[in-house]
Amino acid sequence: KQMKVAEFLDTFTATNRTMDYYLAEEGLEKMPALEDDLNIDDMDFANFAVLDRKQLWIGAGGQVSPLHHDQWDNILCQIQGRRTFVLFDPLQVDKLYPKSGSERHFSQVDAANPDLAKFPKFKY
Repeated sequence: KQMKVAEFLDTFTATNRTMDYYLAEEGLEKMPALEDDLNIDDMDFANFAVLDRKQLWIGAGGQVSPLHHDQWDNILCQIQGRRTFVLFDPLQVDKLYPKSGSERHFSQVDAANPDLAKFPKFKY
């Protein structure tokens, strides 16, 4: 469901919400007041990372992302809560059994319950 950011935040923070909402890949250029607060050029990492997009992700606890590799450089700013990451060497991407086509950055493997008979090169 698409909604305005204000409606999303009201729904997201409601104590009586009936489902978990997740805001994904929302470009900050659509939120100029928030984008103005994030000046990439003033940050120390600007010399080693190519950051050509600014995106906002907001999620409730308990959400799990499928195994994937990102197609661009990232910097994560965790505001509240915690998140667990499992990182793989980019040179080992073939062991993640990537999908094909437009989903080639997603793995066919369920990392939480890998089928090693079907995906024998996947071990971590």
